[in-house]
Order: sequence, then structure tokens, then C-alpha cells
Amino acid sequence: FKGRSSLSAMLKDYACLAEGLVHLYDITQEPEWLMRAEKLAEEMVAKFWDQQSGGFFMTDAVGDGTPLITRPKEGGDGATPSGNSIAVHLMAMLAARTGSPQYMAKAQKTLEAFAQEINQQPASFTYMLIGAAEALYGETGPKQYGGAMGKVMAQAAWVASDTIEVTIFLKNGFHINTNAPSDKGLIPTSLKLSPTSKGWRLEQVTYPKPAKIKYGDLKTDLPVYTDKVRIFAKVKATESRPLKGPVLALSMQVCSSRECLAPDILTLSLGLPK
Repeated sequence: FKGRSSLSAMLKDYACLAEGLVHLYDITQEPEWLMRAEKLAEEMVAKFWDQQSGGFFMTDAVGDGTPLITRPKEGGDGATPSGNSIAVHLMAMLAARTGSPQYMAKAQKTLEAFAQEINQQPASFTYMLIGAAEALYGETGPKQYGGAMGKVMAQAAWVASDTIEVTIFLKNGFHINTNAPSDKGLIPTSLKLSPTSKGWRLEQVTYPKPAKIKYGDLKTDLPVYTDKVRIFAKVKATESRPLKGPVLALSMQVCSSRECLAPDILTLSLGLPK
């Protein structure tokens, strides 16, 4: 009514909208969407977080003025995921993209709050367990974040029936080494098939032309990859078996002008060829 809802938003409303904003960020790489997701997540924590036991209540303490004897806190999934399941997934996604430890802490505390119920009926917590797996081991699929929490994002896609494109997005101020760095102590960027991709091989991997930057006390410019990096690879079957699942292993090391982070290996999935 007059631009306002007649009912107060519940936990699931906040969690679903924030998760959608994160997906918008993934698609566009526009920082505004991630900032909006973080702001909404902060409001969600302020309104619904259980300070004593962890996890999220379904409703705000104030709400729409309707008095409740208790504030319910639902964890198990029904026909759709519960608010807490979506919240765990959201917190894991934000942790991977921002590097903020507060999000991972909230995901872990929520999992602890429902640990006994999960152990008793794990099938009722499928979406929450997906979020738990992503918090522990990282996300699966054609897009992956790395570089010490979100400094780099890589995605893989078919551009032809026998050609794969891997696109790497780096945040401002960060770079990765080329596939043939000038210093032997630097970790090269490399694209290979994962060990699970038996019956296939990469025929040809084409890396882009590097940029050159000043780095530390080096007298000469250092060739690196910055901003948006595109790698192409030709793929050929050596056996009659499908190429599916996590098939690509992208190795790289993210650096700034002051330091290099620990090397990353991102495992990327692919859909069916074009």
C-alpha cells in the first residue's frame, strides 16, 4: 500500500533477495550488486540472528506488531529451502567473494545450531548441506572464486564444439603470472584437464599477450596478466566417453604490487559442447 508492504519481510525474503543479488554480481561483475547483497545481509543479521544459540529466527523481534509466544527458527527444507538453509548458502557465497571472516563465522554458527537435527535427518537439510560443502571446499560449477577470497573469478564455457574459453576476472591492483613467467620462482598460469577427464586431451592452449608492470625492485618490467584474461583451448576425445563434471584445472598465483598470495587451483565444470 502506497509503496509499502502490508506485512514485514521474513528471514527467507531477505536471504533469497540477497542471494539473487550475489548471482547478479557473478553475471555482471558490477560491484554495486555485491555491495547491495552485503548491506541486505547485514540487515538480515541485525533483524533475525539468534545471539544466544546461533542461527536465524524466521521473524523479526518487532515484526508487524502481531505478538508471538516464541520466535520460530526453522532449519529443515520443505518444498523450498528454509530461510536458514538459504542463509548458510548466502554467507558462504559472500565469504568467497569478499574475504570477510564474519560471513564464514555466521555460516558455521548456523550449522552448529542445527547440527543435531542434521545428523538425525540429513535428507531434510539438503540445501543447507550444499552451503556447508561450499563453505568448506568451495563452490562447484563453471564459475569459481580464488585468490584469497574473491581477488579473482574464473569461468569456463564452450565457444565451439571443440573449443573452450576460460575467462579470468581480476580485481583492481591484482595480477597473475603469465604461462611462462620471466622469473623461475614465479608460479605460471596454466590450464589442464582434471584427472577425472579421462578419454580427452587438450590439443592446444592459447594464452593472451601479457601486460607489463613495475614490480618491487626489479629493473625491468614484469610481464603479467591483469584485468580480464581470456584463455582458449582445443579439446579432443581419445575415447568414446562424455566430457562432464569438473573437467578443467586452472592453476595460478594472484599477486599485488607488494606480495604474492598462495597458489590457487580452481576446478571448473562445463556443460555440454555446442
